[in-house]
Amino acid sequence: MSHYLSFNKVLFVGRIAKDPELKQVKEKQSHLSRVTLVTQELFYSPSKDKYETRPEWHICIAWGKRAEFIGNKLKKGRIVVIEGKLRHRYYDDEKGERRKISQVEVENIIPLPFGKPEEVEEPQEEEKESERDPF
Repeated sequence: MSHYLSFNKVLFVGRIAKDPELKQVKEKQSHLSRVTLVTQELFYSPSKDKYETRPEWHICIAWGKRAEFIGNKLKKGRIVVIEGKLRHRYYDDEKGERRKISQVEVENIIPLPFGKPEEVEEPQEEEKESERDPF
């Protein structure tokens, strides 16, 4: 078997799209936080002959002290740097259909000291689909 170097790492700079959720997980005796981050991708639209932005929505989860910090100290509109690992998991929705969700497991979060909290536009319907998972 050959050995090779690989790693699972993501890095985002974006705005917190809504106030983070924080809850106590009794089975693990730990806190769990869920934060939705929106990043903006700049692209050129030849048909409009101008640059436009396209939002991307990312669900991020954190455990323990990191979760407490996110849930208690960060609010909608704050610009942050998030470093973590991409995770995929499955769940059954209310109709009993199997769904796959991708999340970022937060390893490090840095609130940036600049920028004012701004209104964050709401995600489109297909972007809201991932928010229906049972957290």
